Amino acid sequence: MQATELVDLGTDLAAARRLRRRRLFGIVLPLACAVLVVGGLIAVIVQSYGSNRRDALNLLEEVLDGLNHRIGTEVSQFLSPAAAGVFLAGELLDPDPIGAGRAETDRLALLLLRQYRQLLNFIVAGPDGDVLIYYKQPDGAVHTRVIEHSNGTRRAFRIYRDVDGAVVQLGDDPDDGFDPTIRPWFQGAVAARGLHWSDVYVFFASRQPGITVSVPVFAEDGSLRTVFGIDITLEDVSHFLAGLDVGARGEVMIVQGEGLLVAFPDPARMLKDTAGQPVPARLDDLGDPVLTRAFNQFRIDRYGRHEIEIGGDNHIMMVSALQVGGIEDWWVLVVVPETDIIGFVARNTRETAMMSAGVVALTLVLAVALVRQGLRADRNAAFLRQRQETLERHSQAFADIAVAIGDWDVDAESAAARITETVANAVGARRVGLWRWVAEDETLVLKDNYDRQYHGHTADTVLSRRHLAALLDALEQGQSVDVPDVARDDRTRELVRPYLGKFGIRSFLAVPIVRSGELAGAFLIEDRADAGSGVGGALLFIEAVAGLLAPRWGRLPRSVPASEALQATGAAGESSGSAVDAVAGPLASPEAMRETALLLDRRRVRDAQVQKQAEDQDGAVLAVRAVTVLVAQFGSAAALAQRIDDGLGSTVLQHLSRVAQAEARRLNVPYLKVAGTRMIAAGFDVDGSDGAEGGAAGSLADLALALRDACAKVSTAVTLPPDDRFAMDTGTAFGADLDADDRLFNLWGGPVQLAGDLVMAATHGSTVVSHATFVTLRNQFVFRARGAFYIEGLGETPIYVLSRRS
Repeated sequence: MQATELVDLGTDLAAARRLRRRRLFGIVLPLACAVLVVGGLIAVIVQSYGSNRRDALNLLEEVLDGLNHRIGTEVSQFLSPAAAGVFLAGELLDPDPIGAGRAETDRLALLLLRQYRQLLNFIVAGPDGDVLIYYKQPDGAVHTRVIEHSNGTRRAFRIYRDVDGAVVQLGDDPDDGFDPTIRPWFQGAVAARGLHWSDVYVFFASRQPGITVSVPVFAEDGSLRTVFGIDITLEDVSHFLAGLDVGARGEVMIVQGEGLLVAFPDPARMLKDTAGQPVPARLDDLGDPVLTRAFNQFRIDRYGRHEIEIGGDNHIMMVSALQVGGIEDWWVLVVVPETDIIGFVARNTRETAMMSAGVVALTLVLAVALVRQGLRADRNAAFLRQRQETLERHSQAFADIAVAIGDWDVDAESAAARITETVANAVGARRVGLWRWVAEDETLVLKDNYDRQYHGHTADTVLSRRHLAALLDALEQGQSVDVPDVARDDRTRELVRPYLGKFGIRSFLAVPIVRSGELAGAFLIEDRADAGSGVGGALLFIEAVAGLLAPRWGRLPRSVPASEALQATGAAGESSGSAVDAVAGPLASPEAMRETALLLDRRRVRDAQVQKQAEDQDGAVLAVRAVTVLVAQFGSAAALAQRIDDGLGSTVLQHLSRVAQAEARRLNVPYLKVAGTRMIAAGFDVDGSDGAEGGAAGSLADLALALRDACAKVSTAVTLPPDDRFAMDTGTAFGADLDADDRLFNLWGGPVQLAGDLVMAATHGSTVVSHATFVTLRNQFVFRARGAFYIEGLGETPIYVLSRRS
């Protein structure tokens, strides 16, 4: 079946063909010519670079071959005195060099060690364990270690000489258990029946890496008579390698067997610590990714030149055998970055490319000039089309918002949700919030927030002035605030941690809603995509929406601090649903504050139970009545361990503790303790007494407000601010002295436990109080109803947020 061709009847076919031809000749053809010119130049440059690079690498291989020959000659000259020395000792010394011929042995050992800087020790060992070891000291003096056996008796002692060779002291060393016959250099020489070079190891006395060359001397009957050995330090070979010029970052090293370092430009890196003892390091122990890769390549291929790539940089590696003095397992390894050796090829290529850049620039200028002529018309048409779409979208949004505002008096919540959703879609914002301003409490209360990413609505969030100080100054003056980066702007930095940072918000726009010349609310636009620049953008659009909404928008009533709040709950005998809304605004509901009188009765029963349980303990435990407890939670241990600039070098916890102690003394708070990241304070009153200023409960409320302000100041001075939360409850608690001197008094149970539970329900920077504490302080402080909190044994009880003194 033949497919049916769909034709858009609204499309001008002739105009479409003209557009395609215009783009072909105005855009594609100039660009194609420019690409051909540039491509030809690039091909020439690439071919030239490849040819020059091959020639440079061949030259490098010859240079490295010459370097290997030089290293072999230098190392041979370095090791040959040691080999010649042991051969000379075997030929010239007395058959009994440790006993009868020791004087000749002394002269030869002193001569060799003084003559050659690299020779560290001279050793003469017999098959029965007799040994002479001549140790060269840093000042040039030579000491001798002697172990000899005679008539079944073993004697070990040392001979100390000055720099002139004169003996200055003899000292016995009966604990010297050295046995030369088990040493690798001794056994290797006997097994080889000739010259033997040991593997690299660390000398016990000097803690230096080196090798030992040894040769055995046999009697006429073939029995072993003596083994002569010389210890050689490799530090001078390492210094020689360090002096070689192999590019700016190249390294030359000598390795043995499976990568054991014999000589390295940095001698300090030749040793590693194993179980507290220095041992020779392998190439892969250096922690250098280039050398580790070179070591792996060395184990696979051994000889020749190889190219390795590390982190995008090419390195040239050259491996060749080092044949000196009978040593057959030493290798010279050279690793050098390619740019250090053949970098001139790249530089020459760049110079050629730069000279060709003029041709390329001229070609591109002509091509761009032609392309711009073709794109300008298309760009203008696209701009006009985008502007028209934006106008249509905003016009439709205004119509939808006008309908929603018209429904405001019928269903304000639904209308607010429609407004935020419409604004978010119109300006392409991730989140749009509609907030009410509560002037008396200096807080913004969220009416509705729409998240366009998750298509969800939220409400009832509260932001206090301490997070909005700089922002509110502008909003109260009727000014909009447009912030591209909230973390870097002083007006929004304090808002990042408690609110914006939790949602990953980066850009922010705040537009005030002004009614009768006073701030009534605000639109908060988060992470918008402003596509409306042709008609004034998102800012002008939202300011217009705010102007439409202002006549219907009233400020939230203040939080009620007096007894009318209690009356609204039914505890005073009268009930009014509107009064509940007046107290709580959008954050409370009548259900959250029901049965308050019943709850008070239940609390009295609970207090009576505490009293009874305390009396059952025959006076060992007190039932402390009318005690108000404040629990402060300061967040993570890491936040409290930070230091602040208070002139004393205090941590955050120390600073807050000093503030609490000072305020406790001022307010006559008798009970103050710090446990972990929590602080607990308590005050005692006659049951049912409020006092002129709230009594002990009022003092604790003032302490909570003081600590809240101190935490706000600390938050601006540290990287990780404390997450401060506070809770208060009043009731009967257990109390007892914990020591025999009656100096350590502790409270538990009742309000201590409940305040500890309530603090986890508090938001950052807020103080949550129970209904019992609210009843005590309702005439002295301003509260806002928060909702209900379930307490085991009491059921749901209203909780309140402490704002300030009334």
